[in-house]
Amino acid sequence: QLACPLAVTQLAIQADRQNAALYSNRSVAYLSAGLMKEALVDAEICIRLKPDWFRGYHRKGAVLAAMKQSKDAEAALRKALELEPTNSECLKALAGLLSEDSER
Repeated sequence: QLACPLAVTQLAIQADRQNAALYSNRSVAYLSAGLMKEALVDAEICIRLKPDWFRGYHRKGAVLAAMKQSKDAEAALRKALELEPTNSECLKALAGLLSEDSER
């Protein structure tokens, strides 16, 4: 199920290595597959290519949260929210992260 979207995204990236959205999409695919290191690398490439777009920071926050790096995940999600303050996905991710931290 994952192999096809991942393969399609990889082909698209080969054709357009400067497209931040493609790295964002592949980051999600890697995260879904449990490939945390690869997901984080793609999130960081997304940020480098388009630092004013919230999505790269959101992807980075999601990966870091999955890696149990709460403080870094929180920082990435807060940066995403600086760029897109009303984004419901980012708000939900940050609330979930803070809730998890308060339960520890």
